[in-house]
Amino acid sequence: MIRFKKIAKKQIKKLYEAIVFKYGAPLTAKKYSEGLFVSIDGLDNDTVNYRICLDKSILRKYHFQTRRKNYKKMAIIYANINDIIVILEVKPQSTITGLR
Repeated sequence: MIRFKKIAKKQIKKLYEAIVFKYGAPLTAKKYSEGLFVSIDGLDNDTVNYRICLDKSILRKYHFQTRRKNYKKMAIIYANINDIIVILEVKPQSTITGLR
């Protein structure tokens, strides 16, 4: 089961709107969003294959069991809590600082 924090939903919506309105590419926004959700859906079967995140900025904000999966230039930050995958954030990889 996959759940989204409110901030993750807002970040995905903001990304979609930026591609549509700032760059004028609605088809690209649709394809990118679909790919992002396919990548997120894949976590349901694959969650333990991703290493625990060691990025200092992520560890400060969340906890030590936080994991990260990259999709193109976006980082999907999530945690597996009692067999429920919680998507914490979806943000540009370039905004994450610390150990990689």
